[in-house]
Amino acid sequence: MATMTPFQATMQQRVYETSGERTKIVPQKDYNGNDIVLVQEPEEKGNWCKEFTTPPFKVAFQPELSGEGNLGDKFAPTPDKAKFRIVLVPGDLAGLFHNEADVAVALKAQVDWIDGVVGLSDNVFVEMLKHKNILKKQSADVLDMYSKMRKCKKNEVIIDDEVAESWCGKALSVPVDMTKTPPLITAKAKVYKRNWKDKAADPTIVTVPIYDRRGVTHLNKDDNSVDYVNRGDFVSLRVRFSTYVTPMGAYGTKFDLLGVTKLKGGKKRARGQGETIGSLDIFADSDDEE
Repeated sequence: MATMTPFQATMQQRVYETSGERTKIVPQKDYNGNDIVLVQEPEEKGNWCKEFTTPPFKVAFQPELSGEGNLGDKFAPTPDKAKFRIVLVPGDLAGLFHNEADVAVALKAQVDWIDGVVGLSDNVFVEMLKHKNILKKQSADVLDMYSKMRKCKKNEVIIDDEVAESWCGKALSVPVDMTKTPPLITAKAKVYKRNWKDKAADPTIVTVPIYDRRGVTHLNKDDNSVDYVNRGDFVSLRVRFSTYVTPMGAYGTKFDLLGVTKLKGGKKRARGQGETIGSLDIFADSDDEE
């Protein structure tokens, strides 16, 4: 059996983190005391959500990672709605690696990681359907519809693939939009955050940290992140997998953006410029040779 390279091992681990062996879906209370289900580490005891690191992906659109994020968009008309936002796409890793073997490893990791995240979202929604206290009216409506179609009682409806697909399709949002070609992976973070130790203080801007490819140098300490991540760059994200139910009964899953690692790109570079790096360098220790 061939020996696995450090890069292959890293990609395999990132995919493995999305699997049923490394996640659990459990009923919990949100910060307002409402019933919800969360994706967590298997050993997690509190109400913390599972965090993931993505394989390399390409930035699809010019990201909003500086200033006041998307404040001013029709979806973010006020500071409390403003978000930092980045959208990624899989595929097209040419120029990121020195050899085709590593490209193949990364492309497979993209596909497997996306499949894992999509599966997690579906499993979360099915658990919401089963947990009647979370979405009482919505789940009752779905079960009532299928009980009539299948001529059985509501509590006898089997939540099979057909029922699950119908229920999951009603979700307000998911972190990976599979209706687009290629799929779009979206992560967001609130721009203005409160200091919970001083509730009287006004919310302040808390930027999303952007790191170099080794994850060592904090590139946007001066809050000038526009210089560091641009459309077409290759990045890896650190995200938190969150679930939610709105007061109106809409439900969904999302990625909370925790950090960005830039794998390829240049500060205010011209089109087509940037570093080509070896796959081992991406995840190497800071004292390794270039």
